[in-house]
Amino acid sequence: MNIRLSKKLSKRLYTLILVTIVTLAYIVLSGEELSNESVSPNAETNAASFFVNDVVDGDTIKIEKDGVIYTVRLLTIDTPETKDPRKEVECYGQEASEKLKSMVLHKFVTFEQDSQQPDKDRYGRLLRYVYMDDGTLVNAVMVKEGYAFTYKTTPSDKLDEFEEYENTARASVLGLWSACPTE
Repeated sequence: MNIRLSKKLSKRLYTLILVTIVTLAYIVLSGEELSNESVSPNAETNAASFFVNDVVDGDTIKIEKDGVIYTVRLLTIDTPETKDPRKEVECYGQEASEKLKSMVLHKFVTFEQDSQQPDKDRYGRLLRYVYMDDGTLVNAVMVKEGYAFTYKTTPSDKLDEFEEYENTARASVLGLWSACPTE
């Protein structure tokens, strides 16, 4: 009698293990990578929102999607350095970081890609324009208010308008244009 019970128990255990393996295989094989489409606004879905977990510095954030953290570099702007171990914290770098934190930290944002830019930079960071829930383009605010320079090294869809924002901020002596020595 004990032998039959053991066989029944063995059969159930075998079935449970088999079901577990099949379920795990399904989960692993159906997992999705964060692709261009899954991190870009989509007209059909009215733009996907992403939670900002961290602000690295004035032009870099970390977002979460499905429990995975991704680093996003804001396109067409460059802020003074605060994290490069080879350099001292640059003039207005801390203020730029604080401004970006006040705008997006622990909030939901949406993204836009640039047709002239790759999906990622050489460090593996996603390259995006970042929008707040109200439609405000964060990258533009950073330049307009003098927290960032326009990044002119590579072409971008919004380069001309960002150069105008920078010229206006410089002429108005805003932000870093008032606090930092310029050449």
